[in-house]
Amino acid sequence: METRVAADGRRYSREQFLECYGDDTIWNDRAHTSDAPQLADQERVPAAAGDADQLNAPPRGDALQLAAILTPQNVAAVRLAEANLGPPRSLHSLARQALTTIAQDTTYSEVSLDGYFPWMPYVTQHKDSMEIIGDGITHARGRWLADSRDTNRGGAPRLDFLFFRTDGTVCRLHPGGRPKGDARLVFEHAP
Repeated sequence: METRVAADGRRYSREQFLECYGDDTIWNDRAHTSDAPQLADQERVPAAAGDADQLNAPPRGDALQLAAILTPQNVAAVRLAEANLGPPRSLHSLARQALTTIAQDTTYSEVSLDGYFPWMPYVTQHKDSMEIIGDGITHARGRWLADSRDTNRGGAPRLDFLFFRTDGTVCRLHPGGRPKGDARLVFEHAP
């Protein structure tokens, strides 16, 4: 049975992929069956993707948009996939562990959250999930804020999780020690 690795880092059969993501366009548009994620971080696709040649065409300004990998329509499927993994796990704890792991990088390099923790299930379980998602999230990054200091980390630049949305905005989130301790959501225009 053919399987592929989706953007959430999990391996799916075509049927499982459809159940989780609700759309096989991404599955079908991919020309490979490798372990590469089905949508690479910040991958650009034509707004009206018609044929496979267009998918490999160079960017053409306004004709392109970032494809959403988490939308309000697939929240239920992501929650179900998380529930089917077995005993519940603390997604908030995994987010805090990711924050701590990323914070140990003293180069202050921006990173994709894909390799650090299951950010899509985390977002779907967040109390403000629909505000974070908006019309859809295209990708997630961990970014240091040069103009803000984290007193819990010896005054180092603050690290936030950024969720880039299809409307050109970013939702910034900083998970606290407990879910109730999360910093207030901040919405900005994407740089």
